[in-house]
Amino acid sequence: MPIYAKVTLEMTFSEIVALLLVVQLIGFPAAIFFGWLSDKKGSKKILLTTIVLWALIVLGISFATSKLFFYAMAILCGLVIGSSQAIARSWFSRIIPKEKMCEFFGFNGFASKVAATTGPLLFGIISSITSNQRIAMGSLIIYFVISFMIFAKIKDEKKMLRSARKAVEVR
Repeated sequence: MPIYAKVTLEMTFSEIVALLLVVQLIGFPAAIFFGWLSDKKGSKKILLTTIVLWALIVLGISFATSKLFFYAMAILCGLVIGSSQAIARSWFSRIIPKEKMCEFFGFNGFASKVAATTGPLLFGIISSITSNQRIAMGSLIIYFVISFMIFAKIKDEKKMLRSARKAVEVR
């Protein structure tokens, strides 16, 4: 985000610092709020909502032409940056087998590192080829589409508990 803000929107260092500060200041209470909301509405539903918000934020950033609009996108980013990660981990810990928790979280950590590498790599390659960071930013939406499709197919914890209870009753 800082590189995009500097190169594409020609923001100053102090504007970028303010931008990142806004994201962090909003992120902490938003994570608490979305955690509470996921307890009420279900982790899967709220996680899918944050993924859609992420896709909209990336789309908005790729079309941002003013610093003010970019700040608005930063506020939205603050809403979901910690929330989506916290909800995903919490949900993940409830749907994986307890006896394989270490293996699953190890794979999750590896997948996070792959994503942290391939996202900037894709952005850099597309930015270099097209000489346009807006196109490169828009290309990142594919990650959110793929993650939405994967998570949408996973049973939520309430359905999994019902299935487990039925299996126990049948035995």
